[in-house]
Amino acid sequence: MGFGKAVLAAFIGGVLAGVFLLAYRASQETEKSIPASLVDVPAEAKKVYVDVKTKATDAVKRVRESVPEEDAGETDWPESGYVTGGSVEV
Repeated sequence: MGFGKAVLAAFIGGVLAGVFLLAYRASQETEKSIPASLVDVPAEAKKVYVDVKTKATDAVKRVRESVPEEDAGETDWPESGYVTGGSVEV
């Protein structure tokens, strides 16, 4: 039972650390204290989520634009067979 309690304590500690990190970020923007910024944590979490989602979407878009459409499905693998020891057997 000791391991389960340790895992639960680590999880709760991680959640609390995340909450206080978001409160710290909100306090930097609003110039309020961290305890006063705890009420702003949900809004700050939403801003972080939207920011991460936007950056990920932009990165995927850039990668998709950099790969030409006609080269997207082509590979150097043979039509049939498999690679063994540096040679191709069909």
